[in-house]
Amino acid sequence: MVSNTTQSHDKPAARQPGTGPLTQRQRNFAREYHLSGIGQQAAINAGFSEKCAASQANRLLNYANVRVELARLEAEAAFGEIDNGPRR
Repeated sequence: MVSNTTQSHDKPAARQPGTGPLTQRQRNFAREYHLSGIGQQAAINAGFSEKCAASQANRLLNYANVRVELARLEAEAAFGEIDNGPRR
């Protein structure tokens, strides 16, 4: 019996944007956005072009890893440095 199936040599699934570690520009964007609250200006200050800064800001604000960094920055601002447990 001859099989018509072929071996799959598929590449591993690409990581979804907004997952995994932050890039330096994403980290810069989160810091700038945390300081100003203005997405377009934060994107420009983080090194994105002025021409597409608004759309980049919108895209980045929908990334889970950027939202996590923003929450971390907010917590740090509210409580000082994030407490990592009791000090010895």
